[in-house]
Amino acid sequence: MSSQDTARESLAGYLGSNPDDYTVRDGVITTPGKFEGEELWVPYFYAAGLDGGSFDTVEHDDGNLSDAFELEPGEAELIGHPGAELVVLHYFDSGFVSGEAGTKAEFEKMRSSIRDTVVDEEG
Repeated sequence: MSSQDTARESLAGYLGSNPDDYTVRDGVITTPGKFEGEELWVPYFYAAGLDGGSFDTVEHDDGNLSDAFELEPGEAELIGHPGAELVVLHYFDSGFVSGEAGTKAEFEKMRSSIRDTVVDEEG
């Protein structure tokens, strides 16, 4: 079994079993807490991030962080975002975590706008 197959099975197993026992309605977590209002895949990638699974971390000028995770083939469909190449988690000082799925180009645009802001503040 390839590592891509293993990753896809791990994500599918997590989504199918909801091991953290969140209350979910229409794919969105309704249990109060850091993931409330987010899709069920967000805690999966949050845990992966704790294990160093992100490929890039961005620090925003407000001090908040975002982690990007590349999706393996088939994972975009599993999380309900066909065509997505990666997911990005945003961590807020309030303790909440939000996630979005998108393309590498969208992520690079976000990175560029942050760099431009930081450069403008320094210059």
